[in-house]
Amino acid sequence: MHRTSAALPLLVLAFAALPLGATGCASARVHSKREPGEVPRMSRLFIAGSPEDANNLKDRARLGALSDAVGNHLAGRGITASAHVFEPRELGRPELLRQRLDEAKSDGVLLLTLAMTEAWVASGGMGGVAAERTATTRVDALLMPAGSDRRVWSATCQYGRTSKASQGILDSCAQKLVEQLFQDGMLAPAP
Repeated sequence: MHRTSAALPLLVLAFAALPLGATGCASARVHSKREPGEVPRMSRLFIAGSPEDANNLKDRARLGALSDAVGNHLAGRGITASAHVFEPRELGRPELLRQRLDEAKSDGVLLLTLAMTEAWVASGGMGGVAAERTATTRVDALLMPAGSDRRVWSATCQYGRTSKASQGILDSCAQKLVEQLFQDGMLAPAP
C-alpha cells in the first residue's frame, strides 16, 4: 500500500506534464543568408511590410503589429526605424518607396512579408485516428541598402503551432530576426 500512495503523486505529475510538453515546444526558428561582398553596416532602417493578400484586413493588421515589433526591438538595440505597410500594388511603384525612404532618412530597407498556412494533420493512437488543425506562421525578410535593389541579406522566421499568429508569436519572430541581423553583422547603432 505504501508503494501505491507514493507512486500516485508522481504518476499524476507525469500525466499533467504531457500536455505542456506537446504544446510548449513550438518556437520561432530563423534561417538567414548574408550575400557575399562588401555590405555597409546600417543604423537607420525603413521597415516596409507587404501582405500576401491585400484584401485580408487581419493579415494587414498582423503585418503592422510585426513591423512595429521589429521596430521596437531595433530601437532597443540603438537602431532608428520607421515602418509602413504597403499595398502589394504600391510596391510596384518605386517612386513611392523612394519618397518614404527620403522622408525617413534611412540607409536601408527591411522588406517583411507574412504568410500563414493552415492544415489538418492526422494522428493515430489508442485505436483511432484524430485530425488536428495546425497553423504555421512564416515571416520572410529582405534587407537592401537604400537606393539599391541589391539584396544583401535575407531570412525566414517560421513558427509552427496549433493557433494562428498571435502578438506573442509575431514578437518572438521579430526578436529572432533582429538578433540574426546583428549576429550576421548587418547593423550597427549610430555613434
